Amino acid sequence: MKKRIKINGFIIFFCVILVAVFHKQFLRLDEAEGDILVQILGMFIMLFGMLFRVSSRGFKSEYSVGGKTLVTGGPYSIVRNPMYLGISCIALGLILLMFQWWVFLVFLVIFALRYITLIFKEEKLLKNNFGQQYSEYQKAVPRLLPRLKAVFTGKLFKALSIKGSWLKKEANGIVPLLIIVFGFAIWKGVANFMILAAVALVFTLFLRNNYGKSSN
Repeated sequence: MKKRIKINGFIIFFCVILVAVFHKQFLRLDEAEGDILVQILGMFIMLFGMLFRVSSRGFKSEYSVGGKTLVTGGPYSIVRNPMYLGISCIALGLILLMFQWWVFLVFLVIFALRYITLIFKEEKLLKNNFGQQYSEYQKAVPRLLPRLKAVFTGKLFKALSIKGSWLKKEANGIVPLLIIVFGFAIWKGVANFMILAAVALVFTLFLRNNYGKSSN
């Protein structure tokens, strides 16, 4: 786990430096027609990714019993790798908010190189540890993308839960990202910032209304 964190940290640091140096090539600095709608969509996707990641990581830490129990409930009933889905949504949302379209292709390559092999490696380990139980879980739940039925029936959101302690653990990653997004929005214009702030407020009210009872 520590090795993975170090590798991910290095990748993020390298990307930040690269974008800072070549910001005119990477960032979407000019407003195009319909751009604000794309940014609103990106904001929702990014916030959903944060919700999914926080819920997944918190649920696993609480129910895996030190890795001795196969976690199949909560977000793990939607996809087998919900934390990776959360990361993907955060990245996609961020690209829609700030970056040129071609950056999405770069992200796909990085994700494939970094996570696809990791997913197969983890699946092999889980199969060795849990045997038939994991085989049945593989048949019942998709690897990375949720089924459309789970999305349209509301099962996806019902499977999620949020606790204050889970949010605190993820704050070091969430807060700086939000600062960057809103800072970029302010730079592009006050109106842009106000619209994205309104989106964040609506999403926060949604969380409070749907997950307030489990937020302690």
